[in-house]
Amino acid sequence: MSALGDALVTKNREAVSASKIEIMVDSLSDAVAVTYSVRLEAPSYSEVLLEAQTAEQVAAAVTEFTEWAGGLW
Repeated sequence: MSALGDALVTKNREAVSASKIEIMVDSLSDAVAVTYSVRLEAPSYSEVLLEAQTAEQVAAAVTEFTEWAGGLW
């Protein structure tokens, strides 16, 4: 399971209902490559699930989240 999957394993349908994913640049200004963090923002909590991700990893995480959340319904 991926790092995102590991972070989501304790979440249920109610926890992610009305949630959103925020993608934030987390690399330093002098970094060679841009990196991103992924935050799950829900009505009852806010949690950074991934840090220092490449654009490709972020895209894969969004796909994984979509498939995972869809499976809850």
